[in-house]
Amino acid sequence: MSGETVLIVEDDDSLRVALADALAGLGYEIIEAGTGAEALALATSRVPDLILLDLGLPDLDGLSVARKLQEKPQTAGIVVAALTAEEISGERAEEVYKHCIGYIPKPVGLDRLAQNVALFLRLGRPRGKAARAVAVADDHPKRRHPRFNVEISALCRFRSSARQGTGVKVAGLIRNLSEGGLMLELPQVHPRGVLAEIGFRTDDSRILAVAEVAWAGPPETVRGVGAVYRHGLHFVRLAQDQRNAIRRFIVKRFTTRPS
Repeated sequence: MSGETVLIVEDDDSLRVALADALAGLGYEIIEAGTGAEALALATSRVPDLILLDLGLPDLDGLSVARKLQEKPQTAGIVVAALTAEEISGERAEEVYKHCIGYIPKPVGLDRLAQNVALFLRLGRPRGKAARAVAVADDHPKRRHPRFNVEISALCRFRSSARQGTGVKVAGLIRNLSEGGLMLELPQVHPRGVLAEIGFRTDDSRILAVAEVAWAGPPETVRGVGAVYRHGLHFVRLAQDQRNAIRRFIVKRFTTRPS
């Protein structure tokens, strides 16, 4: 099977060549560009799977390039990840994650690069496209979003109808998480189709979502806890900024930073 195509957009020739050599050695097909204009032309003619995009290009701001790619139907589906030496936080982080699936900080650790690239491809890959293995993902080929193993405390309130909650909050443990839903351990079983208001924290955000129970498993005995029931839920109401926060959390948690 041929590897995915990666377009590396970097005006530093030595860094661009080093990135290209490292990824080519892992089986990726590499395209290179040194300016934003070259990147836009190559993205349109070659339509790569992933673009590693320097934010400090000589002719165009990197995020301007990302915006232009999103505006064109032919390139809107390309996964874009930023390359930057900036400290990304606050409003700048929101701006970057609005246009990019994540970022790789400079200096780039070549020995860790593969994990970052593989994760970005997994997070951004459309349904049905073949996937490279990522050890931390609890994935299934029919899922729109890959799920990642976590342990996060959550508070839930299950609704008896579309608008009315039970009024009782239940503590649960999120066992895996994605942009599309989660798997949740609870002390009692809840039937398929029931809606739940779920609140939990990522590293930098408070997430409040409405999710629907898709399945509930049989009881499992956990030492020191007793019987728990695993539930699969998909989000039916989740604000875009909170979806971005989940993406940031997954990228930060499961990409290995250069040392």
